Amino acid sequence: MKEFYKNNSRSILIILSLIAVWTIFYFMQSDKTDAYIKSPKVGDVYIFTNDTIFAPMRLDRVEEGQLYMRNYNAVFVNDIPEYKQILTEEFDTLFYAIYDEGELDRLRSLDQIIKIYR
Repeated sequence: MKEFYKNNSRSILIILSLIAVWTIFYFMQSDKTDAYIKSPKVGDVYIFTNDTIFAPMRLDRVEEGQLYMRNYNAVFVNDIPEYKQILTEEFDTLFYAIYDEGELDRLRSLDQIIKIYR
């Protein structure tokens, strides 16, 4: 066994280094949805879900603990949309959905808000 380690120490070191780099990268790219729920910012895009239907909403205004959000004119089925799939011009400009900040915490705890893009 000692001979194996001696002959392959460089390969083992490279593999362990790659695993360490991947682990660090993974945790740096982790989902920040819970943090974004606590600090809403105008322009955030919230992905609401009900089973396999995903509905984006954009935060347009924050006033006195209330969040004014615009509905997206379409929904996505069976897959969470990527940010680049959500077109800015497709948000409804005639209607606001108004949520209290605490309501978003509750919806997140019920897994009805699945992702937030900032």
